[in-house]
Amino acid sequence: MIPLQDRFGRTHDYLRISITDRCNLHCMYCKPSQNVPNPAEKTSSLLTVDELAAIVQAAASLGIKKVRITGGEPLLREDLGEILRVIARTPGIEDVALTTNGTYLKERLPELQKAGLQKVNISLDSLKPETYRRITGDGNLRSVLEGIDEALRLGMNPVKINMVLLHEINHTEIPEFFNFAQRNPVHLRFIEYMPFHTPDTFQYVFL
Repeated sequence: MIPLQDRFGRTHDYLRISITDRCNLHCMYCKPSQNVPNPAEKTSSLLTVDELAAIVQAAASLGIKKVRITGGEPLLREDLGEILRVIARTPGIEDVALTTNGTYLKERLPELQKAGLQKVNISLDSLKPETYRRITGDGNLRSVLEGIDEALRLGMNPVKINMVLLHEINHTEIPEFFNFAQRNPVHLRFIEYMPFHTPDTFQYVFL
């Protein structure tokens, strides 16, 4: 097997797969509200479980060991448990993780853990309900916090919290997030907001 290497000779063993572009939130830095697709809308363009399995098998044959499932909001896919199960059982895959906004996590996490999920990243941009609603377009902070509690209760390791820093919106909450991380065994990550000036979208990157 020849490992995946870039032109600097670095070996890559990590793959991210977006399984949907749908989301139940419309965060101000991601998708303006007028352009949010209906999260219940079906689309034939989504990769099927069999197609995802083929991709992961091919990647594993090239030395990929870690797979992270992202979206959109991956928890909107009813077959997420089956997707995770297929990935976790792929020979060579040692690490299966999920990135989510956390709003549906509490209800589904026991099923997903049984399917093979080991790690979770949860987007949390504010610890204040009103600010969280402002950023996410009427999101429910309590449901996210309950999802974090459930992940910790079930022993997910690590549980990572992603906070996108927005000037004059949530940047003053940094001390509160440090206190939150002291009270809870989570990994806190601050993400730099980097707008791309296109007519209908924003992007952000990990620090």
